[in-house]
Amino acid sequence: RASEEPRGGFLGTIDVLVALDAETMFTHFQDVKRGGYVIVDTTTFNMKLDQLQYMEDELKERLREWFSKVGVEPTVKGIIDYLRNNGINVLTLHYADLLQDIKKRMHDVDLPSLIGRYSNVIMTAYSTAIMGLPIEYVFKGLEDVFTGRRGKLLEYNKAVVEVIYEYAKSMKTNITLTPIKRNVRAIIVNGNEAVAIGKILGGLRFQTYYPITPAADESFFIEAHNIVDLDPVTEEAKALEKAGVVVVQTEDEISAINMAIGAGIAGTRSATATSGPGLSLMVEGVGYAGMNEVPVVITHYQRGGPSTGLPTRNSQSDLRFVIHMSHGEFPRIVISSGDHREAIEDAFKALNWAERYQMPVFHLVDKALANSYSTVVWDLDEKALKIDRGLIVTKDENDYRRFRITKDGISPRSIPGLGPIFWMTGDEHDEFGHITEDPVMRTEIYVKRMKKLELADKEIPLEDKVRLYGAEDAEITLIGWGSSKGVLIDTM
Repeated sequence: RASEEPRGGFLGTIDVLVALDAETMFTHFQDVKRGGYVIVDTTTFNMKLDQLQYMEDELKERLREWFSKVGVEPTVKGIIDYLRNNGINVLTLHYADLLQDIKKRMHDVDLPSLIGRYSNVIMTAYSTAIMGLPIEYVFKGLEDVFTGRRGKLLEYNKAVVEVIYEYAKSMKTNITLTPIKRNVRAIIVNGNEAVAIGKILGGLRFQTYYPITPAADESFFIEAHNIVDLDPVTEEAKALEKAGVVVVQTEDEISAINMAIGAGIAGTRSATATSGPGLSLMVEGVGYAGMNEVPVVITHYQRGGPSTGLPTRNSQSDLRFVIHMSHGEFPRIVISSGDHREAIEDAFKALNWAERYQMPVFHLVDKALANSYSTVVWDLDEKALKIDRGLIVTKDENDYRRFRITKDGISPRSIPGLGPIFWMTGDEHDEFGHITEDPVMRTEIYVKRMKKLELADKEIPLEDKVRLYGAEDAEITLIGWGSSKGVLIDTM
């Protein structure tokens, strides 16, 4: 979606469908609204439904029934005729002719390789050209993409864009893309990148992961950009500019959570990122962090489940799992981001809250946010980006108790090698960390841990718990969480 104003939800209908191949055409032609546009390559015209090898059998069967009922030939050409007869505009590209023009400009490129290599650029340029976007904006996008080792491909892609703009100059649509002039700095990010940026600004120093969709891209981004050159930069971030972030790809998710917990015990701001199947393996480790009041952030990218489920599809079905995961009971904070700006802010806050309240913090993101892009105005409050490391003891104490029973439940946390010696165990323990099964001590330590939730509830601002949009006295109130935020606001 493109608009001068923020748009949070996806539409069920399409204004412009760019069919890179025949399968795209068969899958989405029914989504194009009347008056919309379809851009298609003429070389796909004769492709039949039964020739599509990778389409789901269930979808094929539904389409066969539809073609039979409506009396449309089950080919791309048949679809095009149907669309034109029903008020939808079809614009065709003649790849063969275009490739000849492109080859004249790029003498050292093998013609057959162009079809697969430049199809995205060809269709993007054609789409922006017919909607009136100046060519220099497309060039700027290419310059941002083709950097470093890929820089040598920039001129090739620019040549492709020039040919397409010349080819499309006589074609116009009733949809216009006009440049938006802003006086503020803005970034275009997806959800993985937004969370990564928030973590880096929040002083993250240790991140673990095992590759899983859709979480892994966050760790890849941190590896590539572990010092983000964006304003504002906190004083803490400046001091740690040369330190970077240690990112570890572990052998499995059990190792990922345990390594992150170990780093948290050692005094490092640590986190891990995973999705449903991986989080299921982390349950016992999270319980250990809860028992020993270890600050660790678990970023959970929700996808369809259970089991392997739907790795590449969105879901919001894990809230209760995260709230109650692991046997027994221990305090935790669970936050969920509604858009990419919130993802940046929440990732930063999660690290603070983990150390301030000495407990696991779950940051919920879903696949809809992870893999979608949006423009975020970069006007974050620099004062709000203050790192809070909580109550830390760095000097030796004769009577130091890692789990000292206090009024608010927060005990002084020692950093190994800097502060007093302490003990940790997965068993219930006394104030020193020694194993105990005494029922009175068990109750006192249990209550002490849970008291921290009362403190967090008291200290965390209301606007970080819930946000109200619209009139307070509205007759109808819609309640949602996560990426449903955008849809609900658009509906209002």
